[in-house]
Amino acid sequence: KEDVREALDLFTQVIQVRPKNVKGWCGVMDCFSYFEVWEEMEATAIAAYEATGNKPIFLMYRAVAGFSSGRSKEALLLLEEAMQKAPKLIKNLIRHNPALLQYPQVVDLLARSKRSGKKGKL
Repeated sequence: KEDVREALDLFTQVIQVRPKNVKGWCGVMDCFSYFEVWEEMEATAIAAYEATGNKPIFLMYRAVAGFSSGRSKEALLLLEEAMQKAPKLIKNLIRHNPALLQYPQVVDLLARSKRSGKKGKL
């Protein structure tokens, strides 16, 4: 745990110096996920989304926070929006947060995305 706290401090320093640094923001999100502090993760994901020019990865982090804190309907909408903007990012997010696959709505969304992937739309 102490290593993760140290990493959080370092990532926070990175985003203070370089607020458009996507990897720095993602590092902060991963630390919040480790500590399961979903409200902080969601608030930070909103700030990161704005600071980085609306990168869809932060919609996905908001979705993770939403699912993890019991707001699955809102989270599913965020995930769907993120997948429409950047469908390939979902693989990375699930690799880091495999618990997302326990939600039937997520599995359904992924299946619909895969079926319609040939058409280019969800």
